[in-house]
Amino acid sequence: KMQTLADISVSITTLATMQRSVPCEWSLILISRGPCSLFGVTTCYFLESLMLASLSVSFANVIICMVARFWILRFGSLSRAKVLAAFIICLLLPAV
Repeated sequence: KMQTLADISVSITTLATMQRSVPCEWSLILISRGPCSLFGVTTCYFLESLMLASLSVSFANVIICMVARFWILRFGSLSRAKVLAAFIICLLLPAV
């Protein structure tokens, strides 16, 4: 469920922001052309940060699932405590 919610969030925010990145010497200029530009710059930056956080959750979820599958193949089972710890790491990773 978490992967699906992250993917839906990424899709919606990507459609809403439609960011263009323009490199200018040592700076990076972001130009928003999507529907978020109707609501202001703050909304566009908020949606962009939400998209990046959702991508981070999605990436962490894929990595944790791969590690869990390899763990099960190697050792045969996975305890509830380890699954809960992986879930908490996946939730806290975008905050870092």
